[in-house]
Amino acid sequence: MFSRDMTIAGFDDVLFDAMQKEVARQEAHIELIASENYASPRVLEAQGSQLTNKYAEGYPGKRYYGGCEFVDIAENLAIDYAKELFGATYVNVQPHSGSQANSAVFQALVKPGDTILGMSLDAGGHLTHGAKPSFSGKHYNAIQYGLNDQELIDYEQVAQLAREHKPKMIIAGFSAYSQIVDWAKFREIADEVGAYLLVDMAHVSGLVAAGVYPSPLPHAHVVTSTTHKTLRGPRSGVILSAENDADIEKKLQSAVFPGGQGGPLMHVIAAKAVCFKEAMAPEFKTYQQQVVKMPRQWPRCLSNAVTTSFPAAPKTTSSHSH
Repeated sequence: MFSRDMTIAGFDDVLFDAMQKEVARQEAHIELIASENYASPRVLEAQGSQLTNKYAEGYPGKRYYGGCEFVDIAENLAIDYAKELFGATYVNVQPHSGSQANSAVFQALVKPGDTILGMSLDAGGHLTHGAKPSFSGKHYNAIQYGLNDQELIDYEQVAQLAREHKPKMIIAGFSAYSQIVDWAKFREIADEVGAYLLVDMAHVSGLVAAGVYPSPLPHAHVVTSTTHKTLRGPRSGVILSAENDADIEKKLQSAVFPGGQGGPLMHVIAAKAVCFKEAMAPEFKTYQQQVVKMPRQWPRCLSNAVTTSFPAAPKTTSSHSH
């Protein structure tokens, strides 16, 4: 049987040692991986809670299991906090990751074989934006746009490809791009060809929440994000919309559950609620302002060897990465 004083130390010392060394590594090293961050003690508390024991297939008030009255509170709080934080009218906090959030949007809005238009992997896009190894490149006719000579998104190319191929969905957002994206321009192009606009703001959602990077919510049909990058939350995903389109919202709900997932991770959803509430605090905005300032110092601070290794790197940045 279990007891409250059980620990990994003494039970599996090899595993415990690896965990302790990872803590030391994170504390002693400066982490320059833009997709990583440090979850707060409150987030870690929620993730390690007994909510992990609860099965809760379905949505608040409409579960397939009994005893969900308290996890319903946690999920509703996460939804309400995210709506307030991002100005969304629809939120789904059940996706287990950013990729699963994107997969749900694909399942909801396009069919296998449909044409999609996304940023190429070598230009800074994500695997789920149409790269060949991904479901998005295998099951859909994926057309890719890139950057111009100034290493900026080539909006003329986006428009030209959209007019030529008539995609059912255009994907804006990135995995490695350091400048401001013109969300309104993407929506203009999408409307011209009758396409849905999906924005993946995984890398900048914390900046968006703090108001230091333009929000895509007023422009996109659907927005997805991870919650563990600049948001400093648990490793997970979220889907948002401010489109006020009941049909889209219904399709998204069904695509997440039962379309792509079964039971939600209620301990992680509780951690998302913590994350979203923490992001409403004034100190979070101060933190994000510093996040944007720091990478702008890299050209001055980094050695000549590093800048020589990356000759195409932009000289300036408007986000958290360089």
